[in-house]
Amino acid sequence: MRQPKYSKGQRVRIVVNNVQPEYVGSIGRVSQVRYLDVEEPVYKVRVKGVTLRLWATEDCLEAADSNEKGTTA
Repeated sequence: MRQPKYSKGQRVRIVVNNVQPEYVGSIGRVSQVRYLDVEEPVYKVRVKGVTLRLWATEDCLEAADSNEKGTTA
């Protein structure tokens, strides 16, 4: 079982969200991490006070603090 890439409270950027596409590109915080009973760590993310509906996988997120300056519009 892999250790999670992101931790609770960490800032992340949403890079994929097919259910709520309006949040793609938004920065939020990890509110929950689930990794003990699943194959791959999954994350609940809050953006502007809204918890996104589905659990995000690591390929749906990127660390926000490591790429602050290279954002595209």
